[in-house]
Amino acid sequence: MAATPKLLCDTSGMDRKTWLEARAHGPDGSIPYTIGGSDIGVIFGVSPFKTALELWHEKKGNILPDDNSNAAQKKLGHVLEDVICELWAEKTGNTIIQDTGLYQHGDYPCLLANLDRRFIRASDGKEGPFDAKSTSYRMAHEWDDGAIPMHYEFQIRHYMAVKNMDIGAIGCLWGNNPDSDLAVPPYLERDFEIEKMLIEGALEFVDSLHHNREPSLKGVPSKQAMNALARIAAKSDASLPTVILGRKYASKAIRIARLDEEIAQHNKIIKGKEDEVAQLSVQICEAMKKHGHGSIDAGLHEILLHYVEKTSNRVDTKRLAADYPIIHKEMLRESVSRKLKVEVREKTV
Repeated sequence: MAATPKLLCDTSGMDRKTWLEARAHGPDGSIPYTIGGSDIGVIFGVSPFKTALELWHEKKGNILPDDNSNAAQKKLGHVLEDVICELWAEKTGNTIIQDTGLYQHGDYPCLLANLDRRFIRASDGKEGPFDAKSTSYRMAHEWDDGAIPMHYEFQIRHYMAVKNMDIGAIGCLWGNNPDSDLAVPPYLERDFEIEKMLIEGALEFVDSLHHNREPSLKGVPSKQAMNALARIAAKSDASLPTVILGRKYASKAIRIARLDEEIAQHNKIIKGKEDEVAQLSVQICEAMKKHGHGSIDAGLHEILLHYVEKTSNRVDTKRLAADYPIIHKEMLRESVSRKLKVEVREKTV
């Protein structure tokens, strides 16, 4: 039988710093490392937002959580939560209740849950955690046919495990038409095999923190892995000497250099073709003058021509800096990146 969860504190009214510290180490700071709902998908490598290696370094205090990443989307998502809850409740007939408690698993003190909300199912009065999500039209397909993205499913199942609840639910909004733009997936029913897997993974991750074993980037998509490495070691240290790597890296480095050469050659070819397209376009556009569309009868083919303008609005950063320097400075966000460049040289004897 699963253990009864412990209510550690009520997080309502906490400032952000206190709230983050409570989630990271408990309200009294007595827990060295904690695992919350949003961490589970990261630990299992199914989160699109960060890698296990980044989370590990965040938990160790080596890097700060990247709060600036997609800040506008996060803010909008938070604003929409109440709307999503209201629409989901109307659609399902269930009741949603605010829950600002920070809970601890009855058997595993490092497993915490800060739900925000739970729901009461109208059909039988059962309670479970509820999470309100929002996304874009571009990502709406992830919710097709009642599907739930795996990192969100793991998050709800983690809450169910900590709170010792048998059901969970989630809703997701991506437009302004609740009839077509609100995902209402089936309830998640408790699965103790999955729950056991999630708990074991979380405990193993905590053990790696205690024993300083960094997670591997093996299997992580290359772009996500490079972004993770850039976050962890964002700036190179000019005071360090040149590092000498073992010969096992030689073939990889040479391959990178050769591929960079091929890319440069392909880009040169592309640039030449783009220049040719531009030269040929001048002649046709001169003939079309103000006409947005045209056609050419080429015997077996009819060629359609489209010469229409596209308008885009962009911030004039130079004018913003000149006329409103304080605002410009406040809006600046430092972006640090590191790209590996390989140079292969013949040794001089």
